[in-house]
Order: sequence, then structure tokens, then C-alpha cells
Amino acid sequence: MKTGTTIIELANGYHLWTNTQGTGTIHLLALHGGPGGNHEYWEDTAQRLQAQGIDIQVHMYDQLGSWYSDQPDFSDPKNANILTYDYYIDEVEEVRQKLGIDNFYLIGQSWGGALTQLYALKYGQHLKGAIISSMTDNIEEYVISINQRREEALSVEAVNYMKMIETTGKWDDEQYQAMFKC
Repeated sequence: MKTGTTIIELANGYHLWTNTQGTGTIHLLALHGGPGGNHEYWEDTAQRLQAQGIDIQVHMYDQLGSWYSDQPDFSDPKNANILTYDYYIDEVEEVRQKLGIDNFYLIGQSWGGALTQLYALKYGQHLKGAIISSMTDNIEEYVISINQRREEALSVEAVNYMKMIETTGKWDDEQYQAMFKC
């Protein structure tokens, strides 16, 4: 399989920047965060995994609207269908097909983690495994959890002050902002 950078054309006419590193028999497709993030933090993944003795080839790409890939005008009504989970799940599948990979691992970070979950539900027959990194898939549970951690870590006075600021919406309050930097 070809290594290096390839520009692929999607069925919708847009172009995506892709890059493949390594020459192994295990294939890993890496999905970045965002939407609007980029592939950069995946660039040394093949090298790092190969250094651990893993025979791997890592495929990465910038999703539509991200860095090296085409930047559609999302305000144009003809592009209304792009900013949806369905679009990006099908984009992953089209990238998989155009790169010629099957029986592969899919890793997603943040937004890419959400896509990984949804891709596995729709196109799981192509996956050998799925890896989710740094992702919140249930915001209600996350808010409960982070608030519990805050109450364990901070004084009652500090927590009450933060809650007061959050109620009033004065997010630029200096004392409130300083509490995040400690």
C-alpha cells in the first residue's frame, strides 16, 4: 500500500488530504478531534508504535473543512447536509474505501471518538477494533462527574463562588478564571 500523502476526491466533488505512514500489516485509521481539528497529532503514531514492535501502517486525514482538505462554504444551503454526523460517518467510510483498507482498527480522539462509535454501529463489519480517546459521549454524566471532582478538590467557599458566577454568566470574572489555572 502506498505511503505518504494522497489527495482523494470524494463522490461529492470535494478533496481530502490523506497521509499514510509505515508499512505494516496492521492498519489503523486515525480520526482527529474537532470538527475543524487536524491530523497533526497522529503524524508520529506509526513510528512510535513500530518502535514498540507493532507491525503497523497508520492512515490519517483532515476531514472536510479541516486544514489541508477542502473548506466548503458552510453557509451555502447546498452544504447544509455536511455538518452532520451522518455526513462525517459516511466520509470515514468513503476514505476507507478510497485508501483500500479493510479489517482495520479505527481510533478517534474527542470528536473523532464520537465518529468512531457511530462508524462502528453503521460499518462495523469492516473493523477489527475501535479505540476511543479523550471523548465525552454523555454531557449530563460529564457535568455531574466534573462537579463532584470540583467539590472534592476545592473549598466550599470556592465551589460556591464558582456556582454563583456560573449562575450569573459572568464567565470573564478574574477570580473565576484564576481558579482554572491553579
